Amino acid sequence: MELVSGLVARFLGPLWAWIEATPVHVLFVCFVALVLLGFICLFLLLHLVAPKPRPVLPSEKTYITSSPSGTPTAPRQLPCWHDRWQAERRLSEERAKPQEAYPMPDAGSIEPAELYLSVVFPAYNEEDRIIPTLEEAVEYLDKHIGRATDHKAVRSPSRRRHVRAHSAESEPEKQLSGYEIIVVNDGSKDRTVDVVLEFATKHQLHDVIRIVSLTRNRGKGGGVTHGLRHVRGEYALFADADGASRFSDVSRLIEGCEEVVDGSHRGVAIGSRAHLVGSEAVVKVCPVLAFFVFYFPRRIRSIRAY
Repeated sequence: MELVSGLVARFLGPLWAWIEATPVHVLFVCFVALVLLGFICLFLLLHLVAPKPRPVLPSEKTYITSSPSGTPTAPRQLPCWHDRWQAERRLSEERAKPQEAYPMPDAGSIEPAELYLSVVFPAYNEEDRIIPTLEEAVEYLDKHIGRATDHKAVRSPSRRRHVRAHSAESEPEKQLSGYEIIVVNDGSKDRTVDVVLEFATKHQLHDVIRIVSLTRNRGKGGGVTHGLRHVRGEYALFADADGASRFSDVSRLIEGCEEVVDGSHRGVAIGSRAHLVGSEAVVKVCPVLAFFVFYFPRRIRSIRAY
């Protein structure tokens, strides 16, 4: 005990004496400098340890689907509105004059939507749970939206899914039809792909259900992001493949988007399972996740209020 007291007096004594002899304003400046230095060090540490998304592999920009013959199709190229938007934005920035180069937040356009709704299901080892989810989704979508007769060109849409609405007000709006389901196989080690193909073949969902396989697991966030970059629908939805949410709530999400859509036809609606906290659907998750399921949507609503 005496040794500890001696060490404290030896090292902290001079520091305390310096603090007593230093003016208050100097101490305040030193305190602010230490706080700023701490934040900078924390930022650099987080930047070093934060995972960096890996580049997308060429094979991950293809999909397979079922066919009338009962065998899977060969890999087909996926459309990617994100790649096109980035390319057009880079060209716009290169061609712009220096005095016009900033700000350009809305440079680039997105090709017209081909379908009414795109649904993205990230799936990792969902062999035992994805079929009930697909059954519920297809039953609802067939009844309320219907399948497109021509997946290449359902119609020639007059309104572009873009970030600048330069012609939306001048042309009459037409209704899109049809849907697609994109199952992002996030490196599953079970028969997830096989059971989805069997389901698509059984229900004749050829080219309606598209399976995109990631070579290496990217996590749920990576799977969702990848799927949303390849959607063709006017509305894009992602949901868990475990069927924890009612698929019929999609109509409420679309209504929510229509309520907040801006002049550039952009709107986001977030579905919450906060009302399920404590029920069988949520009780099995860890307490931290249950807390965020309950708390995060309320913070979103408070932000929206501002």
